[in-house]
Amino acid sequence: MSDNMTMTEWAAILWQLIFADDPAEIARLEALLEGTQTEAVDEFIEQSCWSEDVPQLVGGKGMPAERREALRAAYRAQNAKGNR
Repeated sequence: MSDNMTMTEWAAILWQLIFADDPAEIARLEALLEGTQTEAVDEFIEQSCWSEDVPQLVGGKGMPAERREALRAAYRAQNAKGNR
């Protein structure tokens, strides 16, 4: 995380990266965060409350695209319920 960023800003940019599909946008966000989209997904799945939404993927299970899509689906489902 950049020293010039709050935790809230950093998390928001991580979610932008997780939902990005455009290669140029992914590259821009990865440079800003100094990490990859796959690392962002892994961090949320392995080290946050989102692991409860995708327990089948905890422990590095699944392919990167599968993990990303499952996390995106969990995020959408939680937002639809008004959670998180």
